Amino acid sequence: MADSETSTTLPFVTRRTLLKGTITVSATWRFHPSYALSAPAFPDPALSIWYDWNRAHLRTTALCRRQQMLEARLVRTVGFPKAQVRLPGEDTTATATCFQDIVELLGNDPALDGLRLKAEADLAEHKARWDAEDRRLGYSLIKRTELSTAKRAQDLFDTLMTTPATTLAGIVGKLNALLDEGATSEGCEEFPWPQLRAALDDLIRITKVLQPGMLVPGHNRTEPQQKRKPSACNSRSREQATGRSVPDLAEP
Repeated sequence: MADSETSTTLPFVTRRTLLKGTITVSATWRFHPSYALSAPAFPDPALSIWYDWNRAHLRTTALCRRQQMLEARLVRTVGFPKAQVRLPGEDTTATATCFQDIVELLGNDPALDGLRLKAEADLAEHKARWDAEDRRLGYSLIKRTELSTAKRAQDLFDTLMTTPATTLAGIVGKLNALLDEGATSEGCEEFPWPQLRAALDDLIRITKVLQPGMLVPGHNRTEPQQKRKPSACNSRSREQATGRSVPDLAEP
């Protein structure tokens, strides 16, 4: 959706086809009103999975922000490990961020052993300082925890999407998760995300009336979803957990 060459507005016929398909599925689905309007104690597997997904989702976002904060602190205090390599025969230097960079810059010429050894020592010393500060702050630990939590959230999301909901609240949970995981930005205005947000608001309002006392995802919201800034953490976590590229939607 972020690529203007591949993202176009769906033609009217396509939208009608999509909506017609949705209506057809709704008409053939054996929905049980007694389940949807049952007492709050009625077990809904979809709602239960949403609850677990939501906790993992919120924890992933919190860990991502923590990891970004620690990384920024590392960069300010130590800087990304690097070494300045003096290029032979030139009055200039190049930056090496790994030992392979040094090999590519200086090659294996024995006459350049002195320059090579100095660059390797400088890079190793800088990396040692980075690693020491990393351990002190817990940066890598937070990053590993974020990745595992993001994977758990993604697995729960996949399970939630294939689990039939038996209550209106369960349907709300599935829509809530779909909006958080599916849209490339939290306030995406491209079809069908605004329409899905409006449908979610309708369902939340109806569910509060028909299922009082039941946990309703988004129940604490009193106004329709407002346009919000893109969430870099959510996009990045989705990409790390699924291995699929997510467009960079950072504001210029």
